[in-house]
Amino acid sequence: MNIAGMSATGYERVGDIVATHMLRYHTQADGSSVVMDILSNHTPVAPVVDDQGHLAGFIGEVEILDALRKGKDIGQLKAEDLMKEDRTSMVTESTPISEVLTRFLDEEVQIIPVLRDDQVIESITRHDLIRAMTGAGLGFEK
Repeated sequence: MNIAGMSATGYERVGDIVATHMLRYHTQADGSSVVMDILSNHTPVAPVVDDQGHLAGFIGEVEILDALRKGKDIGQLKAEDLMKEDRTSMVTESTPISEVLTRFLDEEVQIIPVLRDDQVIESITRHDLIRAMTGAGLGFEK
């Protein structure tokens, strides 16, 4: 275990972590396919990107349940119809791990997309951050 929020193995930036969350959806992805993918991957939320790979928002269990509660036909919807528009929780590979920790705690998000050249390349989960900060599962890291 480490102390003061820094990894005992020297991981300091998001780019030092190998993310375990690779799901992302295009705004035009079929709603039914997105639902099945989220369910089969046991993933609570994933980013939605536009034609340029820029973050458009998030789609997850809450958004799907809300659509179902409203009586919407998931098979007739696209990811953009289901998603929550949000472009605030993003980081880059150079973002310090300490900043990601603060975001997870203060913003109460489940994933944070990682950008390279303004495009979503992966997402960091709370699980990934715990693994990096404690040194658990080191065989997965770079």
